[in-house]
Amino acid sequence: MLNDTRILDLTDEPLALGARMLADIGADVVRVEDARGDQLRMREPAIAGEAPRAERGWAHLLYNAGKRSVAVNVDAPETWTRIESLLPQFDAVLAPLEPADALADWLVRGRNGEWSAEIPIVDAVFRRGIDEPMTDITAMAAGGHVVLNGHPEDPPVWPAGNLSHKQGSIAMAEATMALIMQRRRGGEVGRITVGIQEAVTFTTLQTASGNWWTWHGTSPSRHIPIGSGVTFQSRDGHWLSFTIHPPHWYRFVNWVDDVLGLEEGELRGETWDDEFWREQHQPEIVPWIDRLCKALTVTELHDKGQELGLLVLPINTVEEVANDPHLIARGYYQSVDHPQLATSLILPRSPIRTRGEQPRAKRAPTLGEHNDEFLTIPASAFSPREAGGDVAERQRGAPPPHASSVLFNGAPPPPRRPLDGVRVLDFTWAIAGSLGTRLLAD
Repeated sequence: MLNDTRILDLTDEPLALGARMLADIGADVVRVEDARGDQLRMREPAIAGEAPRAERGWAHLLYNAGKRSVAVNVDAPETWTRIESLLPQFDAVLAPLEPADALADWLVRGRNGEWSAEIPIVDAVFRRGIDEPMTDITAMAAGGHVVLNGHPEDPPVWPAGNLSHKQGSIAMAEATMALIMQRRRGGEVGRITVGIQEAVTFTTLQTASGNWWTWHGTSPSRHIPIGSGVTFQSRDGHWLSFTIHPPHWYRFVNWVDDVLGLEEGELRGETWDDEFWREQHQPEIVPWIDRLCKALTVTELHDKGQELGLLVLPINTVEEVANDPHLIARGYYQSVDHPQLATSLILPRSPIRTRGEQPRAKRAPTLGEHNDEFLTIPASAFSPREAGGDVAERQRGAPPPHASSVLFNGAPPPPRRPLDGVRVLDFTWAIAGSLGTRLLAD
């Protein structure tokens, strides 16, 4: 999808996944990094072995997969003068969240339009106007996630997984694609700033959907009106997440009746018909879920729950994920040779699978593996990147493939709305899909 696109990746650890996402869909991502090995490469844990430490970190092996590496002295101003001479090769620059010293000064010049070449920039800040370091816990707290996690009677919970990094990376990848499309439609060179606090806040219910405020005049708090708020253990010892989708309440009740038997009035009747009454009486529902789960195996619970439209999902261990038959059938895990480690690793491929093409898992580059391709060849030997895509087709006089498509026939978009005129038919539902399409609308 982005096979004709080249990205200059200057991201630090919180945003490196965003550049990897672009590589997953075909972009040539060139990571310019500290020749000493940056924080991403040195982060623990690491594979044991004789290879240099900068090649063995699991975070590096995952988030730098599919990229190329140019290792430089990041503290030397002349380094960035040299990189600036290479900018005509690239379609976009991804800036780090916390640049330092010479790189920070060079990026300021770029933001002020003082580089020798015009190129789209995707910037990132933690909180605008706040000069403070970001960690995942501070980002999750600042964005409202921490206070919304956990049980109301307990202290707030910081979820695992560096979720702020992932949310910021998703926003950065979408922003980059929007700027590339803007250029290919004949628009001006643009710049987008991704706010990490905003990216985190964006995923809370209040900003994802206005329904709670519109319907009930309430904003998010740590309660779970459609679920049990706890996990449950099946008869064979597995743990599950069990959520009753409100419109399917009586499917759940009939299931309980079939398995456990219900007395007259239990879980049925006029009061139980009211979703908000059930919310207030959730403690009376939880024991029934617990008894149902203890009576059935995890497979029985999952299969019947899916059949009834209830959200009954096993909580997989790492080993179970690694042996998941669905993922194996789709070729999600693939063997990748890593010469620098003198071994092969089983790694996940890109989750994005396009029509007629099976994506391949790729290895991460060794530190400075591609220096010769970029730093030893004079910049004058490279041809400037052309607009490509839609604009190139118009310039060559080729007939547009879709006569009604604004991508080929629309006017160049205004600078602050790179996707202006693009029309998306949105069939997504619930929160996950709607977040993505809302970003497109933004």
